[in-house]
Amino acid sequence: MYNPAKKYSNKEAKMEQKTIFLVLILFYTLYTLSKIFVSSSQIRFLKNFNKELPEFDANELEKAKSYAIAKERFALFESIFDMSIFCLWIFVGLKFLHPLLSSDSLLAQTSGVMAFLAAGFILEMPVKIASVFWLDKKFGFTATTPGLFASDKLKEFLLTMFFGGALSFVSILFINSFALWWLFVFGVIAAFIIGANILYPNFIAPLFNKFEKLENSEITDGLKELARRSGFELNEIYRIDAGKRDTRLNAYFAGIGKSKRVALYDTLIEKLSKEEIFGVVAHELGHFKHKHILSSMGTMMAAFFFLCFLLGALEAPFYNAIGLEKNGAATVVVFMLFSSAALYFLMPLINFIYKKNEFEADAYAAKMGFKESMIGALKTLAKENKAFPVASKIKIFFDYTHPPITQRIEKLKAL
Repeated sequence: MYNPAKKYSNKEAKMEQKTIFLVLILFYTLYTLSKIFVSSSQIRFLKNFNKELPEFDANELEKAKSYAIAKERFALFESIFDMSIFCLWIFVGLKFLHPLLSSDSLLAQTSGVMAFLAAGFILEMPVKIASVFWLDKKFGFTATTPGLFASDKLKEFLLTMFFGGALSFVSILFINSFALWWLFVFGVIAAFIIGANILYPNFIAPLFNKFEKLENSEITDGLKELARRSGFELNEIYRIDAGKRDTRLNAYFAGIGKSKRVALYDTLIEKLSKEEIFGVVAHELGHFKHKHILSSMGTMMAAFFFLCFLLGALEAPFYNAIGLEKNGAATVVVFMLFSSAALYFLMPLINFIYKKNEFEADAYAAKMGFKESMIGALKTLAKENKAFPVASKIKIFFDYTHPPITQRIEKLKAL
């Protein structure tokens, strides 16, 4: 029998889905335009910047400016490329995965999410190749070979499939089984963030780089004494063969409780003086002393808690609007599609906390007697990494996790 009310209801549902679909497209477009605006503002700022910075060599500044402009132009291309991939998924890709994602089988749903992960990894490959073999090569950073690059990406792909598959399986199981599933999913994400901080330096990083105990007793003895003064114990100090891939300088800490290990890039050991290395390590010890690692993880967990809460509030029409059924697999895919865009608008607050932590860690290094060493290290890092020491306020607000180097040096001098 003809039912006009039923027909009107279906028409309303379709209109609602079209509206939701349009809102989603507009939201991602706003995200993309925001990134384009930030990069464009930074390019204008750099082109118009002509102040003298006595702390830095003029020739090195010009090189850093050229690199910074090239990076922002590449970021413009990357933003448009990401928007293209998003549209590809929304208009075409999700339809191909629909049979798996809409299945009642837990295994089929997990397979659908893993297919989404695999396809996303492959689709992003052109940007990754261009970043290493065009941008980094142009400015003399990359030392990697096509073979080494391919080997790294294969390892990354396998790790993505392993951890992504495991997380997806557990998340889908919780989503399909519990009313307050978003709390359980948040618990899974929180456990992963904590686990990643433990697993990466001890098990993941050694898959890509060779870790050797640093034989320079002058540096190792000095660093161990510095750690003891800070109330920590350095079990091991490693030298990483990072220079075979990239010429930039870096160092990082790992460890639980009072037992720590430090990894120094070979490029950092070669370019910094002994006292500057001590300053960098004292800065990292400052992060531990002030419990910045915990506060950083807590900040990110709060952001993900908010995202999980929002995800839990979405109803079936939202999923229907992009051609999916409301279930565990669709929820995980939606999270992967939109989390980066949602987090982008939370990053100014998160970055504010990160920048505050950096100032505190610098102050700790100065307190430990490495004020001048830290200033020297920052100048060398700026030179070797071609980091332009100033930036536009818009760029700092949205994208900077660390304060500009000039601000850090000014703060250190004022201590």
